[in-house]
Amino acid sequence: MEQPLKQPFKQSDFSAALITSISEAIRPRGSVGLAINFDFDFELGAAVTRLGTFIVGSQLVDGKSILGLGNYIAGAVSKLFAAINESDGLTSTVYDEVGNVIVSNLTASKKMRFLNFLGAMLMINGADAERSYTTAGGVITTGGAFDLANMPGSNLCNLATVFLDRVYLAGDTANPSRAYYSGISDGSAVSWTSGNGYVDIDAGNDKGGLTALGRVPGYILFFKARSMTRWNYSSAFPEELISYGAPSQEAVVSAGGVCAFYSNSNEKDKGFFVTNGGAPVPISHDNTRPIRKWVDAIPASAEADIAGRAVNNGFAWSVGDLTVDGQVYHNVELRYNRILNQWSVRTYPTKFTVYSGFLDAQGRNVTVAGDNDGNIIELDRPERYVDYTTINGEPGEVAIGFDIRTAPQKHGLNQKKQVNDKLVYETRYGAGATPYMIVDGIKTIECDSLKKDVGEVKLPENGHGNYFEYGLRGTVQGKRLYLKEIEVPNIVADSSYE
Repeated sequence: MEQPLKQPFKQSDFSAALITSISEAIRPRGSVGLAINFDFDFELGAAVTRLGTFIVGSQLVDGKSILGLGNYIAGAVSKLFAAINESDGLTSTVYDEVGNVIVSNLTASKKMRFLNFLGAMLMINGADAERSYTTAGGVITTGGAFDLANMPGSNLCNLATVFLDRVYLAGDTANPSRAYYSGISDGSAVSWTSGNGYVDIDAGNDKGGLTALGRVPGYILFFKARSMTRWNYSSAFPEELISYGAPSQEAVVSAGGVCAFYSNSNEKDKGFFVTNGGAPVPISHDNTRPIRKWVDAIPASAEADIAGRAVNNGFAWSVGDLTVDGQVYHNVELRYNRILNQWSVRTYPTKFTVYSGFLDAQGRNVTVAGDNDGNIIELDRPERYVDYTTINGEPGEVAIGFDIRTAPQKHGLNQKKQVNDKLVYETRYGAGATPYMIVDGIKTIECDSLKKDVGEVKLPENGHGNYFEYGLRGTVQGKRLYLKEIEVPNIVADSSYE
Protein backbone atom coordinates (compact mmCIF):
# COMPACT_ATOMS: atom_id res chain seq x y z
CA MET A 1 0.00 0.00 0.00
CA GLU A 2 1.30 3.43 -0.89
CA GLN A 3 1.79 5.93 1.92
CA PRO A 4 3.28 9.41 2.08
CA LEU A 5 6.48 9.98 4.02
CA LYS A 6 5.80 11.75 7.30
CA GLN A 7 8.68 14.17 6.79
CA PRO A 8 9.28 15.87 3.44
CA PHE A 9 12.83 16.07 2.10
CA LYS A 10 14.66 19.33 2.73
CA GLN A 11 18.21 20.40 2.09
CA SER A 12 18.91 23.77 3.68
CA ASP A 13 22.64 23.29 4.29
CA PHE A 14 25.21 23.18 1.49
CA SER A 15 28.33 23.75 3.62
CA ALA A 16 29.94 20.36 2.84
CA ALA A 17 30.03 21.36 -0.85
CA LEU A 18 30.83 18.89 -3.64
CA ILE A 19 31.45 15.27 -2.70
CA THR A 20 31.48 12.27 -5.05
CA SER A 21 32.24 8.57 -4.85
CA ILE A 22 30.87 8.07 -1.34
CA SER A 23 28.05 5.90 0.01
CA GLU A 24 24.80 7.58 0.97
CA ALA A 25 25.11 6.00 4.43
CA ILE A 26 28.21 8.02 5.31
CA ARG A 27 27.75 11.05 3.07
CA PRO A 28 28.33 14.22 5.11
CA ARG A 29 25.32 16.39 5.79
CA GLY A 30 25.17 19.45 3.56
CA SER A 31 26.96 17.94 0.56
CA VAL A 32 25.90 17.98 -3.09
CA GLY A 33 26.52 15.61 -5.96
CA LEU A 34 27.14 18.29 -8.60
CA ALA A 35 28.03 21.96 -8.39
CA ILE A 36 29.26 24.00 -11.34
CA ASN A 37 30.31 27.62 -10.76
CA PHE A 38 29.19 27.77 -7.13
CA ASP A 39 31.11 28.96 -4.08
CA PHE A 40 30.34 27.42 -0.70
CA ASP A 41 32.52 29.67 1.44
CA PHE A 42 31.00 33.06 0.61
CA GLU A 43 27.91 32.61 2.81
CA LEU A 44 28.42 29.51 4.90
CA GLY A 45 25.53 27.11 4.45
CA ALA A 46 24.36 28.56 1.13
CA ALA A 47 25.52 27.81 -2.41
CA VAL A 48 26.42 31.09 -4.17
CA THR A 49 27.35 31.52 -7.82
CA ARG A 50 30.88 32.77 -8.41
CA LEU A 51 31.91 36.22 -9.56
CA GLY A 52 32.93 36.98 -13.14
CA THR A 53 36.16 37.84 -14.90
CA PHE A 54 37.65 40.78 -16.78
CA ILE A 55 40.68 41.35 -18.99
CA VAL A 56 43.86 43.05 -17.80
CA GLY A 57 45.02 45.35 -20.60
CA SER A 58 44.12 43.87 -23.97
CA GLN A 59 44.61 40.60 -25.82
CA LEU A 60 48.34 40.02 -26.42
CA VAL A 61 48.35 37.47 -29.27
CA ASP A 62 45.17 35.90 -30.63
CA GLY A 63 44.95 32.13 -30.23
CA LYS A 64 48.22 31.68 -28.31
CA SER A 65 48.67 30.37 -24.77
CA ILE A 66 50.30 32.43 -22.06
CA LEU A 67 53.59 30.66 -21.22
CA GLY A 68 54.36 32.45 -17.97
CA LEU A 69 53.06 35.16 -15.70
CA GLY A 70 54.82 37.14 -12.97
CA ASN A 71 54.23 40.28 -10.90
CA TYR A 72 57.25 42.55 -10.47
CA ILE A 73 56.92 44.64 -7.31
CA ALA A 74 59.56 47.09 -6.08
CA GLY A 75 58.47 49.84 -3.71
CA ALA A 76 55.50 51.62 -5.24
CA VAL A 77 56.06 50.05 -8.67
CA SER A 78 54.04 47.04 -9.79
CA LYS A 79 54.24 45.53 -13.29
CA LEU A 80 52.79 42.33 -14.63
CA PHE A 81 54.88 40.31 -17.12
CA ALA A 82 53.48 37.69 -19.50
CA ALA A 83 55.39 35.41 -21.88
CA ILE A 84 53.62 34.25 -25.06
CA ASN A 85 54.42 32.93 -28.53
CA GLU A 86 54.15 35.38 -31.38
CA SER A 87 51.46 34.82 -34.02
CA ASP A 88 53.84 32.97 -36.35
CA GLY A 89 54.79 30.60 -33.53
CA LEU A 90 58.52 30.98 -34.23
CA THR A 91 59.52 33.03 -31.19
CA SER A 92 58.13 34.08 -27.84
CA THR A 93 57.96 37.51 -26.26
CA VAL A 94 57.58 38.93 -22.77
CA TYR A 95 55.03 41.76 -22.55
CA ASP A 96 53.84 43.88 -19.66
CA GLU A 97 50.16 44.24 -18.80
CA VAL A 98 49.63 47.19 -21.14
CA GLY A 99 51.23 45.46 -24.12
CA ASN A 100 54.76 46.91 -24.06
CA VAL A 101 57.46 44.51 -25.28
CA ILE A 102 59.90 43.73 -22.47
CA VAL A 103 61.95 40.95 -24.15
CA SER A 104 61.59 39.63 -27.70
CA ASN A 105 63.03 36.82 -29.88
CA LEU A 106 62.98 34.18 -27.17
CA THR A 107 62.72 30.45 -27.87
CA ALA A 108 59.17 29.52 -28.84
CA SER A 109 56.84 27.51 -26.61
CA LYS A 110 59.14 27.44 -23.58
CA LYS A 111 57.41 27.99 -20.24
CA MET A 112 58.73 31.12 -18.59
CA ARG A 113 59.12 31.27 -14.81
CA PHE A 114 59.51 34.53 -12.90
CA LEU A 115 61.08 35.15 -9.50
CA ASN A 116 60.75 38.43 -7.60
CA PHE A 117 63.65 39.00 -5.15
CA LEU A 118 65.77 41.92 -3.93
CA GLY A 119 63.80 44.45 -5.99
CA ALA A 120 64.42 42.59 -9.26
CA MET A 121 62.49 40.09 -11.39
CA LEU A 122 64.29 37.00 -12.73
CA MET A 123 63.10 35.55 -16.08
CA ILE A 124 64.12 31.96 -16.75
CA ASN A 125 62.96 29.43 -19.36
CA GLY A 126 65.71 26.80 -19.66
CA ALA A 127 66.66 27.77 -23.20
CA ASP A 128 67.61 31.44 -23.39
CA ALA A 129 70.03 33.49 -21.34
CA GLU A 130 68.61 34.34 -17.92
CA ARG A 131 67.44 37.93 -17.62
CA SER A 132 66.34 40.21 -14.84
CA TYR A 133 64.33 43.42 -14.75
CA THR A 134 64.36 46.48 -12.53
CA THR A 135 62.60 49.79 -12.98
CA ALA A 136 65.87 51.65 -12.94
CA GLY A 137 67.92 49.35 -15.16
CA GLY A 138 65.36 47.70 -17.41
CA VAL A 139 66.26 44.23 -18.70
CA ILE A 140 69.82 42.97 -18.19
CA THR A 141 71.60 39.69 -18.92
CA THR A 142 74.67 40.09 -16.71
CA GLY A 143 75.26 41.19 -13.12
CA GLY A 144 72.36 42.61 -11.11
CA ALA A 145 70.66 41.16 -8.06
CA PHE A 146 70.88 37.61 -9.45
CA ASP A 147 74.59 37.70 -10.52
CA LEU A 148 73.38 36.62 -13.97
CA ALA A 149 76.76 36.12 -15.65
CA ASN A 150 77.78 33.51 -13.09
CA MET A 151 74.55 31.55 -12.94
CA PRO A 152 75.19 27.79 -13.26
CA GLY A 153 73.51 25.43 -15.70
CA SER A 154 74.51 27.04 -19.01
CA ASN A 155 71.07 28.66 -19.45
CA LEU A 156 69.42 25.24 -19.08
CA CYS A 157 67.77 25.73 -15.68
CA ASN A 158 64.04 26.47 -15.81
CA LEU A 159 63.09 26.36 -12.11
CA ALA A 160 63.86 29.00 -9.52
CA THR A 161 62.89 29.86 -5.95
CA VAL A 162 64.25 31.55 -2.83
CA PHE A 163 64.93 29.75 0.45
CA LEU A 164 66.76 31.15 3.49
CA ASP A 165 67.97 34.15 1.48
CA ARG A 166 69.54 31.96 -1.21
CA VAL A 167 68.37 31.57 -4.79
CA TYR A 168 67.86 27.95 -5.89
CA LEU A 169 67.90 26.83 -9.52
CA ALA A 170 67.00 23.45 -11.03
CA GLY A 171 65.83 21.84 -14.25
CA ASP A 172 69.30 21.65 -15.83
CA THR A 173 68.86 19.01 -18.54
CA ALA A 174 72.57 18.15 -18.35
CA ASN A 175 72.20 17.44 -14.61
CA PRO A 176 68.49 16.70 -14.15
CA SER A 177 68.75 15.80 -10.44
CA ARG A 178 70.89 18.78 -9.48
CA ALA A 179 69.74 21.82 -7.51
CA TYR A 180 72.11 24.79 -7.45
CA TYR A 181 72.10 27.34 -4.65
CA SER A 182 73.66 30.78 -4.46
CA GLY A 183 75.49 32.44 -1.63
CA ILE A 184 73.41 34.21 1.00
CA SER A 185 72.01 37.55 -0.12
CA ASP A 186 73.82 40.64 1.16
CA GLY A 187 70.57 42.59 0.88
CA SER A 188 71.15 43.78 -2.67
CA ALA A 189 72.43 40.73 -4.58
CA VAL A 190 73.37 37.06 -4.36
CA SER A 191 76.62 35.51 -5.56
CA TRP A 192 77.21 32.38 -7.62
CA THR A 193 80.96 32.44 -6.93
CA SER A 194 81.02 32.75 -3.13
CA GLY A 195 79.03 30.68 -0.64
CA ASN A 196 77.30 28.86 -3.45
CA GLY A 197 77.08 25.14 -4.19
CA TYR A 198 74.76 22.38 -5.33
CA VAL A 199 73.07 19.24 -4.12
CA ASP A 200 72.16 16.19 -6.21
CA ILE A 201 68.73 14.88 -5.25
CA ASP A 202 68.59 11.07 -5.43
CA ALA A 203 70.78 11.06 -8.52
CA GLY A 204 70.63 7.86 -10.52
CA ASN A 205 67.23 6.69 -9.31
CA ASP A 206 64.24 5.95 -11.53
CA LYS A 207 62.13 8.92 -10.40
CA GLY A 208 62.99 11.27 -13.26
CA GLY A 209 64.57 14.71 -13.15
CA LEU A 210 63.55 17.64 -10.97
CA THR A 211 60.24 19.07 -12.16
CA ALA A 212 59.24 21.59 -9.48
CA LEU A 213 60.33 23.42 -6.35
CA GLY A 214 58.10 24.10 -3.36
CA ARG A 215 58.52 25.78 0.00
CA VAL A 216 57.17 25.28 3.51
CA PRO A 217 58.52 26.76 6.76
CA GLY A 218 61.92 25.18 7.39
CA TYR A 219 62.23 23.25 4.13
CA ILE A 220 62.55 23.57 0.41
CA LEU A 221 60.75 20.75 -1.40
CA PHE A 222 62.28 19.12 -4.46
CA PHE A 223 59.79 17.37 -6.73
CA LYS A 224 60.67 14.82 -9.38
CA ALA A 225 58.18 13.08 -11.64
CA ARG A 226 57.72 10.31 -9.05
CA SER A 227 59.17 11.52 -5.76
CA MET A 228 59.40 14.40 -3.30
CA THR A 229 62.39 15.26 -1.10
CA ARG A 230 62.66 17.91 1.61
CA TRP A 231 65.86 19.85 2.28
CA ASN A 232 66.85 22.36 4.95
CA TYR A 233 70.15 23.43 3.32
CA SER A 234 72.13 21.04 5.55
CA SER A 235 70.68 17.70 4.49
CA ALA A 236 67.74 15.86 3.01
CA PHE A 237 65.18 14.19 5.32
CA PRO A 238 65.23 11.44 4.17
CA GLU A 239 66.74 11.09 0.69
CA GLU A 240 63.27 10.37 -0.66
CA LEU A 241 60.35 11.37 1.55
CA ILE A 242 57.62 9.66 -0.42
CA SER A 243 56.97 8.37 -3.93
CA TYR A 244 54.66 11.21 -4.91
CA GLY A 245 55.96 13.62 -7.52
CA ALA A 246 54.60 16.46 -9.64
CA PRO A 247 54.43 16.87 -13.42
CA SER A 248 55.47 20.54 -13.53
CA GLN A 249 56.16 23.65 -11.50
CA GLU A 250 52.71 25.02 -12.34
CA ALA A 251 51.05 22.06 -10.58
CA VAL A 252 52.73 23.00 -7.27
CA VAL A 253 51.46 25.87 -5.10
CA SER A 254 53.04 27.05 -1.83
CA ALA A 255 50.90 29.26 0.43
CA GLY A 256 49.69 29.48 4.00
CA GLY A 257 52.60 27.48 5.39
CA VAL A 258 51.86 24.40 3.29
CA CYS A 259 52.55 23.17 -0.22
CA ALA A 260 49.77 21.68 -2.36
CA PHE A 261 50.32 19.75 -5.58
CA TYR A 262 48.90 17.36 -8.16
CA SER A 263 50.48 13.93 -8.52
CA ASN A 264 49.89 10.82 -10.60
CA SER A 265 52.93 8.89 -9.40
CA ASN A 266 51.11 5.84 -8.09
CA GLU A 267 48.44 3.63 -9.58
CA LYS A 268 44.98 4.37 -8.17
CA ASP A 269 46.37 7.18 -6.04
CA LYS A 270 46.41 10.17 -8.34
CA GLY A 271 45.00 13.43 -7.13
CA PHE A 272 45.79 16.49 -5.05
CA PHE A 273 47.90 16.49 -1.91
CA VAL A 274 49.01 18.89 0.83
CA THR A 275 52.21 18.78 2.87
CA ASN A 276 53.74 20.92 5.59
CA GLY A 277 57.07 19.20 5.05
CA GLY A 278 55.93 15.80 6.27
CA ALA A 279 54.25 12.97 4.38
CA PRO A 280 51.73 14.44 1.90
CA VAL A 281 48.06 14.04 2.79
CA PRO A 282 45.49 13.44 0.01
CA ILE A 283 42.75 16.08 -0.14
CA SER A 284 40.87 14.88 -3.22
CA HIS A 285 40.50 11.18 -2.34
CA ASP A 286 41.02 8.67 0.49
CA ASN A 287 39.14 10.91 2.92
CA THR A 288 35.56 11.80 3.85
CA ARG A 289 35.29 14.62 1.26
CA PRO A 290 36.42 12.95 -1.98
CA ILE A 291 35.98 14.19 -5.54
CA ARG A 292 37.49 11.05 -7.04
CA LYS A 293 35.38 10.98 -10.22
CA TRP A 294 36.63 14.47 -11.16
CA VAL A 295 40.24 13.53 -10.50
CA ASP A 296 39.94 10.24 -12.36
CA ALA A 297 38.59 12.18 -15.35
CA ILE A 298 41.86 14.11 -15.78
CA PRO A 299 43.54 12.55 -18.85
CA ALA A 300 47.24 11.72 -18.65
CA SER A 301 47.80 13.85 -21.75
CA ALA A 302 46.64 16.95 -19.86
CA GLU A 303 48.74 16.55 -16.71
CA ALA A 304 51.75 18.51 -17.96
CA ASP A 305 49.48 21.55 -18.42
CA ILE A 306 47.81 21.51 -14.98
CA ALA A 307 48.28 24.90 -13.32
CA GLY A 308 47.57 25.83 -9.71
CA ARG A 309 46.98 28.98 -7.71
CA ALA A 310 46.41 30.03 -4.12
CA VAL A 311 42.89 31.15 -3.23
CA ASN A 312 41.46 32.42 0.05
CA ASN A 313 42.28 29.69 2.57
CA GLY A 314 43.07 27.16 -0.12
CA PHE A 315 44.06 26.28 -3.66
CA ALA A 316 42.67 25.81 -7.16
CA TRP A 317 43.93 23.96 -10.23
CA SER A 318 43.08 24.42 -13.91
CA VAL A 319 42.79 20.90 -15.36
CA GLY A 320 41.33 21.38 -18.86
CA ASP A 321 38.29 19.58 -20.29
CA LEU A 322 36.83 16.73 -18.22
CA THR A 323 34.15 14.16 -19.00
CA VAL A 324 32.23 13.20 -15.84
CA ASP A 325 29.19 10.91 -15.86
CA GLY A 326 29.05 11.25 -19.65
CA GLN A 327 28.92 15.07 -19.56
CA VAL A 328 31.78 17.17 -20.97
CA TYR A 329 32.82 20.17 -18.88
CA HIS A 330 35.13 22.65 -20.58
CA ASN A 331 38.06 24.53 -19.05
CA VAL A 332 37.55 23.14 -15.58
CA GLU A 333 39.08 24.59 -12.42
CA LEU A 334 38.92 22.46 -9.27
CA ARG A 335 38.87 24.67 -6.16
CA TYR A 336 39.62 23.58 -2.58
CA ASN A 337 39.08 25.42 0.72
CA ARG A 338 41.46 23.74 3.15
CA ILE A 339 39.99 25.44 6.23
CA LEU A 340 36.42 24.28 5.54
CA ASN A 341 37.49 21.13 3.65
CA GLN A 342 35.28 22.06 0.68
CA TRP A 343 35.62 21.25 -3.02
CA SER A 344 33.89 23.10 -5.84
CA VAL A 345 34.08 23.06 -9.64
CA ARG A 346 34.30 26.05 -11.94
CA THR A 347 34.24 26.30 -15.72
CA TYR A 348 35.44 29.22 -17.86
CA PRO A 349 35.27 30.29 -21.53
CA THR A 350 39.01 29.65 -21.97
CA LYS A 351 41.61 27.42 -20.33
CA PHE A 352 43.92 28.98 -17.76
CA THR A 353 47.55 27.99 -18.32
CA VAL A 354 49.26 29.92 -15.51
CA TYR A 355 48.36 32.14 -12.55
CA SER A 356 49.87 35.02 -10.62
CA GLY A 357 49.03 37.58 -8.01
CA PHE A 358 48.92 41.19 -9.21
CA LEU A 359 48.99 44.49 -7.35
CA ASP A 360 47.01 46.56 -9.84
CA ALA A 361 46.98 50.32 -10.49
CA GLN A 362 44.11 50.80 -8.00
CA GLY A 363 46.15 49.18 -5.23
CA ARG A 364 44.07 45.98 -5.24
CA ASN A 365 45.76 42.62 -4.74
CA VAL A 366 44.01 40.45 -7.30
CA THR A 367 44.50 37.02 -8.83
CA VAL A 368 45.11 36.89 -12.56
CA ALA A 369 45.36 34.02 -15.02
CA GLY A 370 46.95 33.68 -18.42
CA ASP A 371 44.69 31.76 -20.78
CA ASN A 372 45.04 29.83 -24.03
CA ASP A 373 43.79 32.76 -26.13
CA GLY A 374 46.40 35.41 -25.37
CA ASN A 375 44.52 37.09 -22.52
CA ILE A 376 45.44 37.99 -18.96
CA ILE A 377 42.23 37.53 -16.98
CA GLU A 378 41.36 38.96 -13.58
CA LEU A 379 39.39 36.41 -11.57
CA ASP A 380 36.52 37.03 -9.16
CA ARG A 381 36.16 40.68 -10.06
CA PRO A 382 33.79 42.43 -7.61
CA GLU A 383 30.36 43.35 -8.98
CA ARG A 384 31.10 41.45 -12.19
CA TYR A 385 28.61 38.74 -13.17
CA VAL A 386 29.76 37.78 -16.68
CA ASP A 387 33.01 36.32 -18.04
CA TYR A 388 35.29 38.18 -20.40
CA THR A 389 36.43 36.32 -23.49
CA THR A 390 37.65 36.93 -27.03
CA ILE A 391 35.90 35.55 -30.08
CA ASN A 392 38.00 35.57 -33.24
CA GLY A 393 40.20 38.16 -31.59
CA GLU A 394 37.29 40.46 -30.74
CA PRO A 395 36.40 41.30 -27.12
CA GLY A 396 33.15 39.91 -25.76
CA GLU A 397 31.25 38.69 -22.74
CA VAL A 398 29.48 35.44 -21.95
CA ALA A 399 27.00 34.63 -19.20
CA ILE A 400 28.12 32.47 -16.28
CA GLY A 401 26.24 29.19 -16.44
CA PHE A 402 25.55 27.23 -13.27
CA ASP A 403 24.25 23.81 -12.32
CA ILE A 404 23.76 22.31 -8.87
CA ARG A 405 21.97 19.23 -7.67
CA THR A 406 21.68 17.14 -4.56
CA ALA A 407 23.33 13.79 -4.12
CA PRO A 408 21.07 10.84 -5.05
CA GLN A 409 18.43 10.46 -2.35
CA LYS A 410 16.55 7.27 -1.49
CA HIS A 411 14.66 9.13 1.27
CA GLY A 412 15.43 6.52 3.90
CA LEU A 413 13.59 3.71 2.14
CA ASN A 414 14.70 0.86 -0.09
CA GLN A 415 11.35 0.41 -1.82
CA LYS A 416 10.36 2.49 -4.81
CA LYS A 417 9.02 5.97 -4.23
CA GLN A 418 6.92 8.45 -6.12
CA VAL A 419 7.62 12.19 -6.02
CA ASN A 420 4.41 14.05 -6.74
CA ASP A 421 3.06 17.47 -7.50
CA LYS A 422 5.78 20.08 -6.84
CA LEU A 423 9.24 21.18 -5.69
CA VAL A 424 9.97 24.22 -3.53
CA TYR A 425 13.10 26.37 -3.81
CA GLU A 426 14.37 29.14 -1.55
CA THR A 427 16.83 31.41 -3.35
CA ARG A 428 18.01 34.96 -3.57
CA TYR A 429 18.07 36.39 -7.11
CA GLY A 430 16.95 32.98 -8.38
CA ALA A 431 14.18 34.15 -10.70
CA GLY A 432 14.72 32.66 -14.16
CA ALA A 433 16.63 29.59 -12.97
CA THR A 434 15.30 26.18 -14.01
CA PRO A 435 14.50 23.51 -11.37
CA TYR A 436 14.71 19.87 -12.37
CA MET A 437 14.63 16.33 -11.00
CA ILE A 438 16.56 13.24 -12.11
CA VAL A 439 15.12 9.80 -11.41
CA ASP A 440 17.47 6.83 -11.01
CA GLY A 441 20.20 8.69 -12.86
CA ILE A 442 18.34 8.28 -16.16
CA LYS A 443 15.19 10.31 -16.51
CA THR A 444 15.27 14.12 -16.23
CA ILE A 445 12.06 15.98 -15.44
CA GLU A 446 12.41 19.73 -16.02
CA CYS A 447 10.10 22.33 -14.50
CA ASP A 448 9.16 25.84 -15.54
CA SER A 449 11.64 28.47 -14.40
CA LEU A 450 11.39 30.14 -11.00
CA LYS A 451 9.30 33.30 -11.00
CA LYS A 452 10.45 34.60 -7.62
CA ASP A 453 13.07 33.99 -4.96
CA VAL A 454 10.98 31.66 -2.81
CA GLY A 455 8.39 29.64 -4.63
CA GLU A 456 7.05 26.30 -5.67
CA VAL A 457 7.17 24.85 -9.15
CA LYS A 458 4.82 22.22 -10.48
CA LEU A 459 6.26 18.95 -11.71
CA PRO A 460 5.04 18.31 -15.28
CA GLU A 461 4.91 14.63 -14.37
CA ASN A 462 5.44 12.51 -11.29
CA GLY A 463 8.76 10.81 -10.73
CA HIS A 464 8.77 7.10 -9.92
CA GLY A 465 11.94 5.27 -8.91
CA ASN A 466 14.47 4.45 -6.22
CA TYR A 467 16.87 7.41 -6.25
CA PHE A 468 16.12 11.08 -6.85
CA GLU A 469 18.32 14.12 -7.46
CA TYR A 470 16.98 17.67 -7.27
CA GLY A 471 18.73 20.43 -9.18
CA LEU A 472 18.77 24.03 -10.31
CA ARG A 473 20.50 25.38 -13.42
CA GLY A 474 20.65 28.43 -15.62
CA THR A 475 22.72 31.59 -15.96
CA VAL A 476 23.18 34.42 -13.48
CA GLN A 477 21.07 37.49 -14.04
CA GLY A 478 23.22 40.45 -12.98
CA LYS A 479 23.57 39.26 -9.38
CA ARG A 480 25.06 36.32 -7.55
CA LEU A 481 22.40 33.64 -7.10
CA TYR A 482 22.08 32.21 -3.58
CA LEU A 483 20.56 28.75 -3.20
CA LYS A 484 19.37 28.34 0.39
CA GLU A 485 16.95 25.42 0.41
CA ILE A 486 15.38 22.72 -1.72
CA GLU A 487 12.20 21.10 -0.42
CA VAL A 488 10.28 18.10 -1.77
CA PRO A 489 6.91 18.15 0.04
CA ASN A 490 5.19 15.10 -1.43
CA ILE A 491 7.00 11.75 -1.43
CA VAL A 492 4.94 8.54 -1.49
CA ALA A 493 6.47 5.15 -0.70
CA ASP A 494 5.46 2.06 -2.69
CA SER A 495 4.95 -1.36 -1.16
CA SER A 496 7.17 -2.76 -3.91
CA TYR A 497 10.99 -2.88 -4.11
CA GLU A 498 10.97 -3.34 -7.89
